[in-house]
Amino acid sequence: MYNMMSVEDKEIKAVHITDLEKLLQKYEQSDDFNNGQIKCHICSDTVSMNNVGSIQLLDNRLRLTCNKIACYDQIVKQSISINSP
Repeated sequence: MYNMMSVEDKEIKAVHITDLEKLLQKYEQSDDFNNGQIKCHICSDTVSMNNVGSIQLLDNRLRLTCNKIACYDQIVKQSISINSP
């Protein structure tokens, strides 16, 4: 469990699932996504419209994760370690 007392308020950027296609097109990953070639960067499962959990931008590429709790938990842990002093 995370100590919520030490978590700072942060701006969260979000994209609605209906705008995901536009975002994928912008980063030239739409065809890969639609062809089932985008994998969760945590567990390597195929990411689809039915299981998108998070989207990160890294080196001008979208990095997607699936919606499994374990993958979400890993993203949160990575975010906390990156943003910790």
